[in-house]
Amino acid sequence: MRSPLLLLLALSLSSTLHAFASPSPTLFDLESLSLPSTSHTSASARRALFDLESTSASPHTGLSAFSKRASTKISSYSGPTKGHATFYGNDGSGGACLLPSRSDLKFVAFSGAKWDNSANCGACMRVTGPNGSSLDLSTSAFSKIAPTSKGKVDVSWKWISCVSAGLEKGGVSVVWKSGSSAYWMAIQIRGAAFPVQSVAIRAATSSSYTNLKRENYNYFSATSGAGAGPFVVLVRYQNGSKSIIKNVKLNSVIGDA
Repeated sequence: MRSPLLLLLALSLSSTLHAFASPSPTLFDLESLSLPSTSHTSASARRALFDLESTSASPHTGLSAFSKRASTKISSYSGPTKGHATFYGNDGSGGACLLPSRSDLKFVAFSGAKWDNSANCGACMRVTGPNGSSLDLSTSAFSKIAPTSKGKVDVSWKWISCVSAGLEKGGVSVVWKSGSSAYWMAIQIRGAAFPVQSVAIRAATSSSYTNLKRENYNYFSATSGAGAGPFVVLVRYQNGSKSIIKNVKLNSVIGDA
């Protein structure tokens, strides 16, 4: 049984909304988030955020799909993945990525392999349906692609750039885990266009980076710390791009407790 991965949909509705029940497929953009771990939601749970595109159209290429291997990190951004979608309710609590919720409360559930030990936290996708790996949507999200009376419909979905989809503005930020210090620290990257592949950190006065360890709660840690800062943070993304974030101060922005 798959554990639920909750995703929010930020709807930008248009006159095409009334056509959702028609055979013409409707395109969705989703920014994925996974939720904080809780006793009732396993670490393989994940949340994603949707943004409804203001168009209905046929499926098209040029977007991404999970690579076909045990680890489902994004390796390319071409071709759709086909499957089916069901729905399971509108409860947005729980999760494993420790990213903030939006107020839209429209969700989808992924399997643990797609969550991939937090490697795909922050990814974005487009879901097309009904028209052809399975997704468990919230009731609200499902109702945008088909009547809930259908219960299960064919869909396809593709990974895309969060910035191109309008789900992120392109400004990457660093969030510190509560309890970080000069002797132990963990940071999370937010606002990226693509999922984070790796993170390294160095003191602003140094030229040598320390590679951080990815944790399954979607932070990158240094068990011996990295000093008092300020820091330069190097972020590499799954599509091969990178960001360099300068003048990052210790505990400048605190994330979860």
